[in-house]
Amino acid sequence: MGLRSTNLNLLPILRALLTEGSVTSAASVLGLSQPATSNALSRLRHLLGDPLLVQVGRTMQLTPRARRLRPMLDSACSAIETILLDAEFDPRSTKRSFSIATPDYVALLIGPYLMRLCQNVAPGVSVRFAGVTPDINGDLASGRIDLAIAMHSELVVRGLCVQSGYMDSLVCVMSAVHPLADALPLDSATLAKWSKLGIATEHKVWSDPFHVAANDERFPVTLSASHMLLLPLLAAETEDIAIVPRMLALQAAKMVPLSYCILPEPSPPLDICLAWSPMLDADPAHRWFRQAVDDGMQQYFTSANAAPDVDASTAA
Repeated sequence: MGLRSTNLNLLPILRALLTEGSVTSAASVLGLSQPATSNALSRLRHLLGDPLLVQVGRTMQLTPRARRLRPMLDSACSAIETILLDAEFDPRSTKRSFSIATPDYVALLIGPYLMRLCQNVAPGVSVRFAGVTPDINGDLASGRIDLAIAMHSELVVRGLCVQSGYMDSLVCVMSAVHPLADALPLDSATLAKWSKLGIATEHKVWSDPFHVAANDERFPVTLSASHMLLLPLLAAETEDIAIVPRMLALQAAKMVPLSYCILPEPSPPLDICLAWSPMLDADPAHRWFRQAVDDGMQQYFTSANAAPDVDASTAA
């Protein structure tokens, strides 16, 4: 006797019979008629070579074989349900680690939200932030990372599942005591006279918008950093002007005294997206995690943030 020659529809009926210890009660639980359940019991007795349920006085008793089968049957049926329906997925009992490739400033923004969520809802889940490499597609396809947060482009979206629409923009950031802090907003001629801090990254998708805005011949960059978080912190301690995403400027201004303003010639909005492998699209744990990251991103990156709400601001 093997699986291919066995009617597996009998398994949930056997489970109900052994749990209820009664044909009538099992039929009620299963939503079957009593004759149909009795017929299934007869087939199970023949299949297993054991009476399973025996009339003893006025009650039905499980045979020793049936008592041995009961815990194994519960485990087998639960495993089959999980395979077919993912019925057992529960964030509170899931033990899994997720890796996100993201710029450091995005990790700074959504990291606290994800930490609180894991602590309160999914204590067995851990999150690892990694840098964005030039080979996002390969990293996702190989499973080295589970989710990428990147600039939306054909280079990124090719062959991947993508959720886009998280908007940001580039702004100028300087020390709150910078000589220009009281003369905001800046014009191109004024900005051209000051040294700039810019981003230097191997990933073309992330570097292009910054190169367009910061590496213009009129605005020579005197210092570049691969970590965006460094730029506003360096600007706070020097007379250089950093060109960074607006959401980074707002967050950094909570830590150090900074002023910021829009670029003299505003660059196109930064369209940021989530990207993941199609292999993980239907995975329930990954779906839950994507929703968690989306919730975190929505707190900062929305269409309303495509441009600053004011031309200039100073924060201590």
